[in-house]
Amino acid sequence: MNDAISGLTDYIYNQLQTGQTADEINTQLLAAGWTPEQVQQGFYAVQARVMPTGMPPVAPGAPAATGPQANGVKRGRIKTGWILFKVSLNVLRGNPYLIRYFLMTWVWIIALNLAMGILVYLLFVHVLADQYAAGQEPSELLWYVISFFSYLITYCIINFYAAALAANILDIFKGQRQPYKVYIQAARSKFVTIFVYSLIASIVGTLIQFIAERIRFAGWLLRFILDTAWALGTLFVLPIIMTSDVGAPTAIKQSFRFFRQTWGENVTAKVTVNAPLFLINMAISVVFWISFIAIISTGIWPLAIALLIVYLVVIISIAVVGSFANNLINVALFYYANYHQVPAAFSAEMLDNILIKGKPRRLFGRKAAQS
Repeated sequence: MNDAISGLTDYIYNQLQTGQTADEINTQLLAAGWTPEQVQQGFYAVQARVMPTGMPPVAPGAPAATGPQANGVKRGRIKTGWILFKVSLNVLRGNPYLIRYFLMTWVWIIALNLAMGILVYLLFVHVLADQYAAGQEPSELLWYVISFFSYLITYCIINFYAAALAANILDIFKGQRQPYKVYIQAARSKFVTIFVYSLIASIVGTLIQFIAERIRFAGWLLRFILDTAWALGTLFVLPIIMTSDVGAPTAIKQSFRFFRQTWGENVTAKVTVNAPLFLINMAISVVFWISFIAIISTGIWPLAIALLIVYLVVIISIAVVGSFANNLINVALFYYANYHQVPAAFSAEMLDNILIKGKPRRLFGRKAAQS
């Protein structure tokens, strides 16, 4: 490969890392005077660079050959999480319109949960208040029903927009880009499947809560183990739904099987951006409360209210970016494991370090293979 093509390959690779699509890069290079043959040669070189050797494509549910490995303990969760966070910001910087999915998610969650909160308040005022006044405790089942519907509403909204986002990110990884409404329409076409998956997730969440609350001392540990197993097993449900015509139960089954066959059953956790974001939140919160208390002591209430508003906006913004990063990581893992190609902006080493290995255990219903 001559120096010109080598430089062109580096340019294409770096632009893909920022989240630009293949079409955008192609247009830029042709306008800059490169020939179509040179551009095509550069893209082929980039594809060869990011394609892991000896890793043929594998479909969900098919026997997995040697592929992605979980070894996230090598770098540490916080450092790995910080690197993933920076990669996510690069992708978001190259595709700022992706934040729209999360803004819509937050708007609908707040609106529908507010409406449900009003209904619960009316229920308490007009029905339960008399029971409390008479010294009677409302049925515990009622609170679990309310909790279940809260789960269902939240899961439906989150999963709907996360499914649309997954389809969008998969296209970005493939070098394609379509309007926002195309991905929303794709999620609408899968709404029944997404709803059924949300219903199942709500039932599972409520059952885990019910079981954990009845086990003293160790209830929190059991809940953590069950939540972790469910979260890891369902990592790929939404990408599977958006890339196939299977129903929700089949998508869940395929996701669990795909995860187990690809990474094994001794994986205990997925490194996310939550660790570094938690530290950032803690630092911001400490500075805020020190400043807030100092301002209140001076009696300057307008400034205190303004500071509170800024604090809430910052915390919500961090949460939105964190949600985007986690969704991006999930889709990147699916793309890497399913197509055995490293998506732009990531590396094989980085993706291999996302998952943490632990001692072999029966995490997914069968004995884990010894490593």
